[in-house]
Amino acid sequence: MSTTVSAPAPATDLRHRLTLRNGSATFIIALASLMMANLAPFIMTALGALGYDIITSGNILTWALLASAASGLGTARLASGKRRRPLAIAGLALATVAFALSALVAIPAVVVTGLIVGGAGVGAAISTSGAAIAALRNPNRVSAASGLTNRILVTIILAVIPILGITQGSVFGTLALISLVGLALAAWLPDSPEHAEPVDVTTSLQIAEPRRITIAGIALLIVFPSGARAKTPSGRWHRCSATRSVSANRASASHSASPRPAASSVCSS
Repeated sequence: MSTTVSAPAPATDLRHRLTLRNGSATFIIALASLMMANLAPFIMTALGALGYDIITSGNILTWALLASAASGLGTARLASGKRRRPLAIAGLALATVAFALSALVAIPAVVVTGLIVGGAGVGAAISTSGAAIAALRNPNRVSAASGLTNRILVTIILAVIPILGITQGSVFGTLALISLVGLALAAWLPDSPEHAEPVDVTTSLQIAEPRRITIAGIALLIVFPSGARAKTPSGRWHRCSATRSVSANRASASHSASPRPAASSVCSS
């Protein structure tokens, strides 16, 4: 007597299918959330035109990225639930206004404040775009597509800004414009499904130990602004180079018979 064993019913994936609407919203908001780091050299050039030296400009950018990381960490829980779209709208609206003020008002204090507040605004976009990718089917492939789209658009933007001129208006205006586009598309972000199967990438993780995952996420958020600070010319080598350059300029201008030291003893080691 043969026994017929029926195949188990396929699990239903309640995640959303990738469409033009939710894909464009997810990808553009992800672009807006990371654009400030991509424009770091241009931002420092614009701050230099306002009178900030290269070390101070690097520190200002570091604080803006720290505000972005802190905001992303603080809003991660909200982004994973039903408040994802309102959170994205609020964060991108704040970023749009703040970056627009930095682009239009030629007061250094206003520009710096707008940059840091705008960084906090796009920090909310970081958490919402990441949660939106997880809400789509096959998030591994969607994440790869998002990264490719991001690199293509960043390449175009980095090529266009120098043509327009690296100025306060073009740099901070670009940040405001991208935030505005993300704000317009935020209503199309995919919401969070109430029940969903774990994706392939999470089946190998120890889901029963969320504390390890939380610690790893916090560590990444700390490394993110720290790495940006390492890219900014506020380190020892740059200070020594600036000292040598100033000393050389003074020596050539004075035409003094006695040679002056090219750099301080701090730079000799």
